[in-house]
Amino acid sequence: MDWLKRNFYYMVVLAAAAGEAFDKITLDWVGVVLLLVAGFPTWLPTFARYVKALRKTDKGWEIETREDIIGLPAKQIDKVIEIKTEAITEVGGMERRAPDNYQRLSLHARRVLKALWHYQRDLFGEDSPRRWGFGVGRQAPGFPGYSIGVRELEWDKLVYADPRGLCYLTNEGIAFCKKHRDPLDGEELYFNSFVPAPDA
Repeated sequence: MDWLKRNFYYMVVLAAAAGEAFDKITLDWVGVVLLLVAGFPTWLPTFARYVKALRKTDKGWEIETREDIIGLPAKQIDKVIEIKTEAITEVGGMERRAPDNYQRLSLHARRVLKALWHYQRDLFGEDSPRRWGFGVGRQAPGFPGYSIGVRELEWDKLVYADPRGLCYLTNEGIAFCKKHRDPLDGEELYFNSFVPAPDA
């Protein structure tokens, strides 16, 4: 149902284009403009999510996409996790294993995990070599809970948090989410509104 809501506008446009192609309906420029205006609330957030800059040059239009939507390579995440684990071990820290019980996670951790899993599947897919990530600004009301959840999941090696405060699922995190699909699917999507991330 969520997929249908998110993609309804595109399905309407596809149907209109197919009708035009097979001479079932005729669209003029007024019809095209009305379709665009009608779908404004749907396509504008999607456009803003994927595109960082759009500019016209001598060679034509250039689009700069957002790094966070393109995703972070899973291999890069795992390499950083490995380095962090080695550093903790060297100073006498304890290496914590990923939890087996989903219900043991705090509400904050489950909310972060739900958002990461939901958008990872939606934008890249479960088995993609790239990871979707997000962050919450320090001034946002949800930041304290987000921070607690990320630290807990990072300690369990289920997520990686970069220096900007954006978090991503690790390979262990992906495996954990696959193992606990049912409870994750039942969780409320608490983090569902995002603004552009700060430049690195």
